[in-house]
Amino acid sequence: MAKGFLSALIDRLIESAIDEAQRAVGRWIGRSLSGILKALALAILAAFLISLGIAFICVGIAKYLGAFIPAWFSWLLVGVLAALLGLLFALASLLLLKG
Repeated sequence: MAKGFLSALIDRLIESAIDEAQRAVGRWIGRSLSGILKALALAILAAFLISLGIAFICVGIAKYLGAFIPAWFSWLLVGVLAALLGLLFALASLLLLKG
């Protein structure tokens, strides 16, 4: 009778410890995932706003150049320069990933 009581008590303690560990790990994962999602949302918003700013800068440069050279050529020049800058950043990021 005492062995059965002791065995049941040990089983109950182990089960309680396992449940508490699972709850603790679940809370930690929830907090970590929440932090990661917030950081990801801010990064996406930042990328969008930077892209929008760059687009406005390019339009402003094209309009400014349009006062001195034909409009089609100023848009072509700004487009080519933006594409080259994008290619440069893409190559730089590839080099960083490989290194």
